[in-house]
Amino acid sequence: MGGKSTVMRQTGLTVILAQMGCRVPADSLTLSPVDRIFTRMGAQDNLSGAQSTYLAELTESQTIMKHATKYSLALVDELGRGTGTNDGSVIARVTLERFLQIGCLAVFATHYHSVAKTLLDDPRVAFEYMSYIEDKRNNDIDTIVFLYKLVPGICPKSFGFNVGELAGIPDNMVAFGTDVAFQIEARHNLRQLFIHEFANTLKDPEHVDIDTLTNALQRLATFESQTKKDLQDLPGKEQELVDWWPSPSNDPCSAKINENVPMEISA
Repeated sequence: MGGKSTVMRQTGLTVILAQMGCRVPADSLTLSPVDRIFTRMGAQDNLSGAQSTYLAELTESQTIMKHATKYSLALVDELGRGTGTNDGSVIARVTLERFLQIGCLAVFATHYHSVAKTLLDDPRVAFEYMSYIEDKRNNDIDTIVFLYKLVPGICPKSFGFNVGELAGIPDNMVAFGTDVAFQIEARHNLRQLFIHEFANTLKDPEHVDIDTLTNALQRLATFESQTKKDLQDLPGKEQELVDWWPSPSNDPCSAKINENVPMEISA
């Protein structure tokens, strides 16, 4: 919805026009000639070839990794969305790492923020996103206005619920989904904080620094208290939203959203 796929298509077409000697839609252009342009965009299956959407996606990606050279241009849009989040993010990451090994030019769009975080310090990677304006309206539901402009940086979040609104999904369903997403994010943040604060300490329990452990517990308790307050401030269904939150007497390793979804901690 923000226009990233359009920018990627425009990039490919601009390269073709430039190498043909045609005028391009730009004030100026600096170009490294490419030997091939590879694309992995859109989502569709191949029934005649017995390929699911996900298999077709990986087959196209494998073709790029097999034939691309350091003079190629790869345009890859949201690789890995045809499977689970964990598998998809890993596939996106290793594919991007492979592009970096090849040394080809690439425009790689993804909603997996974890992939971006792993490459923050890599000088070969530049981060950009489609800009937007965020505002509030009735029931505290965010209103997003896309500006269709590519700007430096990493987009702080995705806007799936806003697109659901544009598709006509009822507001109460969008609001409920937003609330659930908020508590899942809070649960994830607590899990990450727990790992960060205690992982190294628990590796050597016989030599635990009491002051360090006490400070970590205090920071964790402050985070828990603030996040629980944020959950309670959500409109409607307050008690249902916070019932899963662990009390100070509970071990964070056994915290649950419900009986069927335990919070797993690993270091």
